[in-house]
Amino acid sequence: MNYDHFTSRAKLAVQNAMGKAVDLSHQQVTPTHLLFGLCNDESGVINKVFGLLEANIEDFKKKIIEELVKNPTVDGAGADRVYLTTDSSKALEQAKKLSEKDKHLFTSIEYILLGV
Repeated sequence: MNYDHFTSRAKLAVQNAMGKAVDLSHQQVTPTHLLFGLCNDESGVINKVFGLLEANIEDFKKKIIEELVKNPTVDGAGADRVYLTTDSSKALEQAKKLSEKDKHLFTSIEYILLGV
C-alpha cells in the first residue's frame, strides 16, 4: 500500500495500529488494530464523536484491546514484521477511494474510519 497520499495524521494512525500489533506480538494488522490507531488521535474524529456522545473513549479502547488480545501471537525471528490483512487493505483502499470521490488530494483519518 502506498501511503504517499495519506495525511500525516492518517499515516500516524496506521503506524500506531502496526505498533500495537507488534506490542501484542501479532503478525497481522486487522481492522480492529486500525480502529485502535484511530482512537489514539486525540484531536481526531473518533474522540470528537465520543465527546459529543459524552461517552468514555478509554472504555472503548479497553474493549478494543480485549478483542485484540484474542488474536494469535507469534514469537521468534520476524515477529516484529507485520502486514495488513486483506480486510485492512480493503479498508484503506476504500478510504482512499472515498477521499478521491470527494475530490480530496489526501486521505485523512475520517476516511480511514469510513473504510473500516
